[in-house]
Amino acid sequence: EFSIADLFHYPYGWMLAAAGSNILSDESRPHVVKWWKDITSRPSWVAVKDGVKSNL
Repeated sequence: EFSIADLFHYPYGWMLAAAGSNILSDESRPHVVKWWKDITSRPSWVAVKDGVKSNL
């Protein structure tokens, strides 16, 4: 189950990672890391990520 917050943060999370930010993988924030891994490992999100091309 996704919340509106999950939907909002998904594209911006990838932009943060592409810009070099580790805020979503920083182990000092274990709940954020778990949340990010949970939403980005879902098959539907993997398909979207793999199918969307970006110039970022």
